[in-house]
Amino acid sequence: MGPSLLLITAATLAGATPLRHAVVVGANDGGGVLEPLRYAERDAESFADVLSELGGFSPQNVTVLYGPDAELLREALASHAAQSE
Repeated sequence: MGPSLLLITAATLAGATPLRHAVVVGANDGGGVLEPLRYAERDAESFADVLSELGGFSPQNVTVLYGPDAELLREALASHAAQSE
């Protein structure tokens, strides 16, 4: 996984208000020989706040992960997908 990743899904029903979900990932550890990033995790948190405050995302539908492993990321995506059904 790269230093930071953002995944946003939106589902709409005909004529209904969109149901928005977001999984926002920030990872300061770039992995390997890359220098650590300074602000990726803080930026992910700030971006999630903007989604809730200005983007029409319900705070409970926004998950922020800090340097997760692949399994934790899969679990978060699966959880949001299940809520969207």
